[in-house]
Amino acid sequence: MQNSKWLAIGLCIAFVAGAYYAWNYSFGQFNANPVSSSCTAASAGGRFRIASVNLSLQGGEAAVSNGIQSQTLSIQIDNEGQSPISSIEVCVNNIPIVAENGPFPQGTSKVLFLPVPTTISVNPGGTYLVSVKGTFPGQTEGEPSTSYLQSQNVVAVG
Repeated sequence: MQNSKWLAIGLCIAFVAGAYYAWNYSFGQFNANPVSSSCTAASAGGRFRIASVNLSLQGGEAAVSNGIQSQTLSIQIDNEGQSPISSIEVCVNNIPIVAENGPFPQGTSKVLFLPVPTTISVNPGGTYLVSVKGTFPGQTEGEPSTSYLQSQNVVAVG
């Protein structure tokens, strides 16, 4: 009887430890910010300008310490090129936060208000690299698309 009690306790401990390691391994493989493309490589095509960019935290320090935090990036992109932008990708410190399909016509502005995932740690007063990669369709049938990259450092406000 005594041996079966210890065997049961040992099996329970082994089960809990196995479940913990399985859970830990599976969440270790999870990437909250999957990288589908990069804001670091661009070919020479099209042209746009980052007209304004603002990175802000909402909720104050008490909210941040309680885990209730809102990180927001607002950005205005002016398409100064001679062709529409077919898609844009926005990155913070080279981590993609959004890809948005167009078209965004030439001679127009696009304003985006984007949530920044809390997996990117943003602190008031910190400097962050905000990059925008625009993709432009080929000018003729069968011509490959091109891209243009524009980056700007921004200081986060809280």
